[in-house]
Amino acid sequence: MSIKRIIMVARYEARLLRRSWVFLIFAVLGVVGISSFQFLIGSVDSAMEYGLTSGQNLWYLRALPSCIPYMNAYLFNSLQALLIVFFVAEIEKRARVTTMEPLWTRPCTNGELQWGRVLGLAGMVVVLNIISMLVTLMVHLFTPKGSVEVSMYVFYFFTLTLPGLVFFLGISMFVVHWIKSQGLAILLLLMLIAGMVRSTGGLHGLLDPLARTIPAIFSVEVGSANLGLFLLQRLVFLGLGGALLCFSIFYVERLTGESERKNILRLAGTGLLVIAVFAGVSYEGYFVKGGKQRGRLGRCMCEVRIR
Repeated sequence: MSIKRIIMVARYEARLLRRSWVFLIFAVLGVVGISSFQFLIGSVDSAMEYGLTSGQNLWYLRALPSCIPYMNAYLFNSLQALLIVFFVAEIEKRARVTTMEPLWTRPCTNGELQWGRVLGLAGMVVVLNIISMLVTLMVHLFTPKGSVEVSMYVFYFFTLTLPGLVFFLGISMFVVHWIKSQGLAILLLLMLIAGMVRSTGGLHGLLDPLARTIPAIFSVEVGSANLGLFLLQRLVFLGLGGALLCFSIFYVERLTGESERKNILRLAGTGLLVIAVFAGVSYEGYFVKGGKQRGRLGRCMCEVRIR
């Protein structure tokens, strides 16, 4: 596998994505839309001046230094789920027309082509995320009576949006290549995202890639509610997304794949899947153990009352 060829494909994909109207729409939503909402929750007084009376009802979203960075990461994480679905669908659509012919003449394997696509798409999403964070940070700096923790922006980037990016890229690539119908693949992915948004968090939040239902806010006084559990939950989706990216290469129908190192891909995908399963079992095991302890404590209390 040639790194030079992967970078070449990534640059070509990034150039095509920048020309896409889908990218322009999501760029405006990701930067202007999220920043406007952050302005609303970041400065209640300024919001009131512009007639945004709902700002008073959102004061709790800036009560802690980590609230605004968390909301920025959460909103962008939700937006990038939709963005990646449409981007991946557009990539596959271009693969069926003539815009990809310059790459077909290159001696790229399926793995190099797929990793180049992933790198190009991920790079564009990360650039949007960084711009959104910087604009939100500027809003945060001028927030009246607000405390700024720059480290929180970095923390949520690596623990919230980055695992979400890998997971949504992995599942989108896998579904689009596995299901040959582009319309059906997009429909299934959109239904999945809608289910995530409406979900209350199955298995104590383990099945929540957006991290909506698990404690993720930091307090200056007491820190995080349970940082270890939060990192385990994010590791589940990081490993699962990486595994799906590896397995999606087997469904690319450009080459026969004889030159591909299939055993290495299977080993890497299986290893990442094992890591995800182990993290998920450890996460859920914490709650099972806690339930047993509460049960024993309840029985002891009943025995004390009887005596």
